[in-house]
Amino acid sequence: MCNDKGNGESHAAQPIIVNISGGGLRAQTVEEIQVGSVFNLAFHLPNSQPHQVQTLAEVIYCQPLPSVWHTSTSFSTGMRYLKINERNRDSIIKFVCSEEIKKIRSCNKNFHSMVSS
Repeated sequence: MCNDKGNGESHAAQPIIVNISGGGLRAQTVEEIQVGSVFNLAFHLPNSQPHQVQTLAEVIYCQPLPSVWHTSTSFSTGMRYLKINERNRDSIIKFVCSEEIKKIRSCNKNFHSMVSS
């Protein structure tokens, strides 16, 4: 994920996406980012046809994470998409649905897809 602020400034440590949807994402960041900040984001979706998604996103919250598992401070940062190509949004939604189906199937070995008659 690239977090260029649009003014050429870029941060050294890359955020880690921990949750994604068609409306926005949550990332773990090493820096506290001010609510209202706007970023040009780029990330890859690892689906059957990987491609780069680019979007303009706004930070809607940034909260420190408990430092139970790590020694450095990190933040849970929520962003909503301000501008996104609808094909990219569709790709994100398809990716999320595919991952959810995989989770369901791995939790319940008796899960079967519905077959239309």
